[in-house]
Amino acid sequence: MASGSMAGSISCKDGRITVFNNQGALLLMDGVSPHLHRVTSVKKSGVLALRLQAPAASSRHEVELGAWVASKQSTQLAWLAVARCKLWWMTPEWGTISEPIPAETQMLLVRLAMEPEAEQGTYVFILPLVSEFFRSSLHSAGNTLMMVTESGDAAKQSSEVDPALLISAGVDPFETIHRGFEAAARLPGVNFTLREEKMVPRSLREFGWCTWDAFMNLSEYRSYVTPEGIIDGVRGFSRGGVPVRRIIVDDGWQTTGVDAQTEREVILDHTAHPAEACAPSCITALAKQPVSKPEAQILTNNPCSESCHKIPRPSGLGRVLFEKVYSVMIDGARTGSTLLKCYQGLTQCLPATYRKTLARQGPDQGKRLRSFRANRTFEREDGTSMKNLVSKLKSELEVRSVYCWHHLVGYWCGLEPLSEHFQGLDLQRREVAFTKGISHVEPSMEFSTFKSMQLGMPEGDQGATKLYDGLHGYLHEAGVDGVKVDGQSILSQVGQGQGGGPAVSRKYISALEASAQKHFRSAAEVITCMSHANDALLNYKQAAYCRVSDDFFPDDAASQACHICSCAFNGLFLSELFIGDWDMFHSKHPSSEMHAAARAISGGPVYVSDRPGEHDFGLLRELATPDGELLLCDGPARPTRDCLFRDPQKDGRTVLKLFNTNGDGKLGVLALFNIQGSSWDRSRRRFTMFQQKDAPLQARARPRDVEPFRSASPSPHATGEFAAFLRSKPLEVLILPDGYHSILVELGGRTAQKFELITFSPIWQIPSSEARFAAVGFKNMMNPGGAVQDLQLLPDVAEVFGRGSGHFAFYADPQPSRATLRLAAGGEPTELVLKTCESHENGNAKHDDHLTSLPLRYVVIPSTWAADTWALHFEW
Repeated sequence: MASGSMAGSISCKDGRITVFNNQGALLLMDGVSPHLHRVTSVKKSGVLALRLQAPAASSRHEVELGAWVASKQSTQLAWLAVARCKLWWMTPEWGTISEPIPAETQMLLVRLAMEPEAEQGTYVFILPLVSEFFRSSLHSAGNTLMMVTESGDAAKQSSEVDPALLISAGVDPFETIHRGFEAAARLPGVNFTLREEKMVPRSLREFGWCTWDAFMNLSEYRSYVTPEGIIDGVRGFSRGGVPVRRIIVDDGWQTTGVDAQTEREVILDHTAHPAEACAPSCITALAKQPVSKPEAQILTNNPCSESCHKIPRPSGLGRVLFEKVYSVMIDGARTGSTLLKCYQGLTQCLPATYRKTLARQGPDQGKRLRSFRANRTFEREDGTSMKNLVSKLKSELEVRSVYCWHHLVGYWCGLEPLSEHFQGLDLQRREVAFTKGISHVEPSMEFSTFKSMQLGMPEGDQGATKLYDGLHGYLHEAGVDGVKVDGQSILSQVGQGQGGGPAVSRKYISALEASAQKHFRSAAEVITCMSHANDALLNYKQAAYCRVSDDFFPDDAASQACHICSCAFNGLFLSELFIGDWDMFHSKHPSSEMHAAARAISGGPVYVSDRPGEHDFGLLRELATPDGELLLCDGPARPTRDCLFRDPQKDGRTVLKLFNTNGDGKLGVLALFNIQGSSWDRSRRRFTMFQQKDAPLQARARPRDVEPFRSASPSPHATGEFAAFLRSKPLEVLILPDGYHSILVELGGRTAQKFELITFSPIWQIPSSEARFAAVGFKNMMNPGGAVQDLQLLPDVAEVFGRGSGHFAFYADPQPSRATLRLAAGGEPTELVLKTCESHENGNAKHDDHLTSLPLRYVVIPSTWAADTWALHFEW
């Protein structure tokens, strides 16, 4: 068979994995374990699925996937990995053939060869899979790529894992990733659905506000959210002209408390009057404590409400060892260091009661859920309730969607076994046994709250169903529309005695989706969060949203650029499964504009967590229309092809470029970010800033960086030219002769600008006319082209369908003779005044000889049209 006819195919034979491209065979791996066998049922071109057939049964297998082949053909081998950096999250890493793949790598893209002149390469996507009882991951051992597949339960053993891993190959990196996920989703035993097959939530286009940071007490790392605060906050947005349409009531609404058993052990044994405690059936009233008058006005005597006890702080040597030593020496100790091992051993030598006492010094992660009902701040005798709050938000303040936060097992340490509210659930405290990979990635988990406390979890096949029925039933009755579900990756670690982590994850996620389908509009209205364990990610069939990175940390300067980088590269893979949620941010923050730009082109939801009264409404108006709607891109933002295998955080030369489209692919958008100077340090497990001097970077931005423009079929009305609109140059439009020519952009250095947004719009020849036209969109918005829903060309007419209000910019030569606006559904047209900006040089784009700068033309669409879908008519 000729090599050309085998392009994109892949084989595993004689211990070697070989990929074929148009130039012939490329050897990817040598020394493949003889226990890995091809899944013969997979017939899709360019896809290879492997199963494990080990010589003996075990709960954990580690086998060689093979050694990278350092031949002349593969000297250009480079890889992009997304690997877990914490129990909960992944971050990207880059390397070459000589550099190790991180532990707990869950998705890997490899470039075998590159043809720079053709701008084409040969790519391989490797996806460790999750079956009903086993999950797989990757890491390096020297030059050998290892595959680990494990159940997480010593009693759950097998010699066969089918399927264990999938590999796809091709000449287009984005299509190769998509084809890999698509093939994996159809394998027997695999349990996930692609994003494109899921329902799109109605809430996606609603500008949102999350209560987490808005009511956060940083010294306690706890949210003090109240119904009054939420109402005041929503009103503040409306007064500023940016109404909130979606609310996420984050942590702080639930009835929680420290573990009741520990409360007895640690508090009552040291209380002068232990007889004051009530019976264990309602452990929350262990000892009545006086409350201040203002507190008494809010807090009622709800049975089994939050504990009023404070765990006593360790004193003397204990406090020195576990607070000072940990914060100064242990928190940043290198993974695998002797210091870290000694500290871990020391914690295990302490009495169990003392370890639990230490665990309580942290935030709410040491608490359990005590009732499905909201706490005394939200449910009061004066008539205040969660139901009344939701009703007021929707009826009086025009909020359209209300979500509530909860943990996948109710709360961080699960449910309270001694609570009278859960008597029908048969709750047990389950041991958290961290896998070898997680102990390496995040060793502090071995002396964490979860380890010392265990998780209160319902027993039986219907335990998870009863949990969500109780929790979601209450929220449904209150009028809540969806849930944000946190802490999901913990289930990977509680599989001992329950059939393993993957089995527990599948059971709970299946019950979660069924409950959301039953109690809310659909299971699509679930935001999955802290879920980057692949046995969580690869078990969702309906949930549409997924947080694609670690949190936005407003007080960690080193994390700001890293957050955008993780969203971009994690999202490259996760967007095949979910709509990427890039997390909340603050509109008043040193990095707010950069975060806003990233959210605007992400294709996902946009919401902030501003404190009430602390807003930058000028920035927010660039994200949301006057009626609180978002102008979203067509799909997920992804890194451009030339950025995939470069580290935009540490290599000192790469500008991160992200592309997306608007108007059903008719317009392109390119975002450029200078995010050099900080990264996640896997060894010290923290965000690290290593470049203090803000060095300038230059990058070339081309229409062909927008991937669909690279392969688009030529239209009979397309001139081949492009109009480019830069956010930094709001008064002009640049004309490029074709998709290969570029705009030189400088970011950082003497200019304060660290990002640029460019709308690329193909220039069309108007039928039956000499006129040429290109739509840009609202020049006052971060994503101008998001206003464009469709574009039609008629004889002597260009018709743009869209929504929103503001200055709608366009390129036209010559200027249209008339512009009119009407409802898309029909009606009388309204005449608009055609205007032209007075062009002048500003911003930081350098004009090359091939660029033509022209004044920007626009019409003003009144704010009264913001909520309507309109048709904008240009005539010549």
